[in-house]
Amino acid sequence: MGRITEPFVLRRVEADKVVIGATHPVLGPVYWHFTDGSDCNSADFYSLTTSAEGALRLQRGWRNKEYLFSRWRSFMSRMIIDNTIELDYELHGPLREDDECELRVIDARLTNHLAELERDAAGAPGAFCEWLDSAQWLDLAAPHRLLFLEDMNSLVGYGPRWTEEPSRARTFSKAKIDGSDLEVDLIFKEIGHFVPLSEALACSPTGNSTVPHSGRSMLKRTQRIDFEWLGTKLKYLTRR
Repeated sequence: MGRITEPFVLRRVEADKVVIGATHPVLGPVYWHFTDGSDCNSADFYSLTTSAEGALRLQRGWRNKEYLFSRWRSFMSRMIIDNTIELDYELHGPLREDDECELRVIDARLTNHLAELERDAAGAPGAFCEWLDSAQWLDLAAPHRLLFLEDMNSLVGYGPRWTEEPSRARTFSKAKIDGSDLEVDLIFKEIGHFVPLSEALACSPTGNSTVPHSGRSMLKRTQRIDFEWLGTKLKYLTRR
């Protein structure tokens, strides 16, 4: 009976990314947030978040790259569409068939997470929308992070899907990695490198029960400091 070897996962370091943020006078740092719906055959969703960890990450210099700029230049308008609802009011009750004009008022209201942010901002009616129109959205270097291959198949084609949780990563046997598998040699080894699952878990802030608690706490604290510094830098740049 052959010896059972530890599974491996595919890991890569995500670097040279930026998050896009602005500083609200009450909420503090606010960032672009994007939910990709392609893997579940649903619509993409554009929003904002006060969490730097959940912010959309784009390639550094995206504004100067034609494809990326055309892809994301309309983020704010799409975000407004995804988070507003239009209410149609009749000013004098039901309209008669012989009315020459329709006395209507169309009022746009914020919904979803934007409505929550507006409530938390606690400003005058319309103040949050005015801030959205005038906010200075800046690119800030995002902290590096480790990503693990979760899957290569999706509803929109053959492409990698990554996760920050090594426990959710796709696993590979040592025999498959060392063998003559074309998928491994031509694709996987070009987009990351294989590490034992135990090593991946040890490097994750969430970790697992086999990783010393002190080590996981240090990783979490380092990650928190990185994102706190990101918010501090954004406030400083906005005041300049």
